[in-house]
Amino acid sequence: MEVLGTPQHWLMCDICEENCVYYCNSCNKRLCDKCHTEHHTNEDTKTHDLILYQLRQKSLGEEKCPHHPTKDLDMLCEECQVALCYKCSMTEAHSGHHFIDLEEISIKNFEMYENELSRIQDHFLPACHEVLNEIKEDVPKVKKMVALIRETMTTEANALKSLVDRVLSENFSELDSIEERILHDLTAQDKTFTNYISYLQELLRKYQSKLAKKNLEDLISKQREDKAEEIDPIPETFKPVLPIFTGGQFTEDDIKKFLGKISFPKVTKARRHVRVESRSEEVDVFLHEDGKEQQKGKVNPRPDKQVTFSVSMIKEIMVPRISFLFHISLETSKRFWVSSFDEYLVQTDLQGNLLHKLQITGGIMRVGCHTVTKEGDLLFADRKNKCINRVTPDKMVTELFTTEDWEPLGIYSSRINGDILMGKSKDKDREARVTRYSKAGVKLQDIRKKHWIKTLYEFPAYLTENNNGDICTSDIEKEAVVVVDKSGKHRFSYTGQQSESSFSPRGICTDAFSHILVCDENGNSVHLLDQDGHFLSLLINQNHGLNSPCGLGMDEENNLYVGEFDSNTVKVSSYLDQY
Repeated sequence: MEVLGTPQHWLMCDICEENCVYYCNSCNKRLCDKCHTEHHTNEDTKTHDLILYQLRQKSLGEEKCPHHPTKDLDMLCEECQVALCYKCSMTEAHSGHHFIDLEEISIKNFEMYENELSRIQDHFLPACHEVLNEIKEDVPKVKKMVALIRETMTTEANALKSLVDRVLSENFSELDSIEERILHDLTAQDKTFTNYISYLQELLRKYQSKLAKKNLEDLISKQREDKAEEIDPIPETFKPVLPIFTGGQFTEDDIKKFLGKISFPKVTKARRHVRVESRSEEVDVFLHEDGKEQQKGKVNPRPDKQVTFSVSMIKEIMVPRISFLFHISLETSKRFWVSSFDEYLVQTDLQGNLLHKLQITGGIMRVGCHTVTKEGDLLFADRKNKCINRVTPDKMVTELFTTEDWEPLGIYSSRINGDILMGKSKDKDREARVTRYSKAGVKLQDIRKKHWIKTLYEFPAYLTENNNGDICTSDIEKEAVVVVDKSGKHRFSYTGQQSESSFSPRGICTDAFSHILVCDENGNSVHLLDQDGHFLSLLINQNHGLNSPCGLGMDEENNLYVGEFDSNTVKVSSYLDQY
C-alpha cells in the first residue's frame, strides 16, 4: 500500500490499490469501482453501507434519549460527562453546565481513528514486515558464518591430530630403536652364559670320570700328572636399563589454546534499522472528479533503506618467520602472501603453516609492494633493481618489466581487466604518480596532476581498484585516500575523521558494494567509506582488539583480513551486510 503523504500520491483501494472512489462504513475500507461492485454483490458484504469516499461516515449515529424517547442524544455535558438530549440539558440537574455537540466529537474521533488506522496499515505493519524479513535473512548468514567457523575449527583439529600422529610415530620409532639395543645386549649375554654353562658341564663330566676310577695304583701313579683345573669365573653381565616415559603435562585449557576458542566480540550490538515513519506536513488533500486524491503542500518522502556492515572475528593467524607485517595479498580463501620488515615475502595458509619464503633484494618498504593476479601469479616490486618481478605458482621468479628511473611503491593487479596499477616516485625530483601498465608490462597511462594544484600524489603506497574502475590510493605523505576515475580525473580525497591522532592510511581494499575500506594505523581502526568518499563507520577499532593495522584484504567469501604492523598476526573476520 502506498504511504499517504509521499509525493504525487492519490488515495488507493485497500484491496487492489487502484484509485479509490468509494468507502465502506461497515468495514472501514477504501474501494475502487471494481471492488465496490464485488463488495456490493458478495454474500458476506452486500449489506454493508457503501458510499462515495467524500461522504464517508463522520456523523453521529442516531440514539434515542432514555428519558425523552422522541429525542436524539446529541450533546455531551462536560461537567457530568454524560450524553444528553436537548430537553435533558434544560433540566435543573444540568443548570449552568457547558455542553459540546456530540457530532463534533464523533467527527474528531473518526478522523483520529482513521488516521491511526492509516498509520498502522501504511507504516507500522510494512516496517515490521521489513524487520521480520531482515531477521529471516540473518538466519542463513549466521548459519554460513557458523559453518565457516566449524570448518576452520575442524581444519585446526585435523592439523593438530596430524601433528600428534607425527610426534607419536617419532616416539614409537625411538622406542623401537631402544628396544632393539636392549634386546641385542640381552641376546649377547644369553649366548655368553649358554657357552659358560656348556664349559661347566664339560668340567663336570671330566671330574666325574676321574672319580669313577677305583684302581689305587693308577691313582697313585697319576697323581703327579693330574692337577685340579682352575674354574673360569662366572662372566660379568648387566641388567638392562629400561626406558622411561614422562607423560605430557597438559590440561584442557592447553588444548583449547591450540585449537582456539569461541567467543563473542566485546562490542555494542548494532540496532536494527527501522524505517522512519513518513508524516505529511501542511498537506491539503482533495478529491478530483476522477476520484484521484491529490495533495499540495510540503511533504517528507519516505527515507530509503540504509545498508550497514559489521564484522565478526573468526580467527587469528600467526604468520611464521616474519616481523613487522607490512602488506597482505590474498591468493585464495585458503592461502595468502605477506611482506615484512626483514625483507621477506612469506606464503602461508589459514593455519599459519609456512608454504614458501622468498627474499627480496634491496629491502621492503612499508608499502603494498606485492599483488596476486587473476591467474594466480605473485607480482612484487624490486626497489634495488627498479623492476617488477613475477612469481609463478611453481615458484619460478622472472623479471616482468623495469620502471626505468622510478622507484616502485604500491602495486595492484586489476580484477577487471588484468592491468597493473603502480605507485612510483623519484626522490631527487620529489615527484610521484600512479601508472597503469598492461599485464605484459606495457605502459598505458600516467596519472599525476590535478588541474588546480601542483601534484596529485606525494607517496602512493597502497592501491586498489573499485568496481566502477576508480583507482583508490593510500598516500602516506598526504595522509589521505586519493581517488581518481579510470580516466585519471580526481574525484575526491578522504583525510579521515577528527581525532586526537592524525589519519595514517595504509592497506586499502573495496567490497562487492563498491565501498572503500582503509586501515588507519595511528587510529587503530578500519574506516568504511562509500564509493563517493562519504564516511560510513569505523568498521573495526580498538574495541575489537585491533592494534596498528597495516595490511588489508578481502577474499571471495567476504572474509576480511587485517594484518597488524607491530606483530606477525593476521586477524580474519566475517564481513556481513545488514539491511
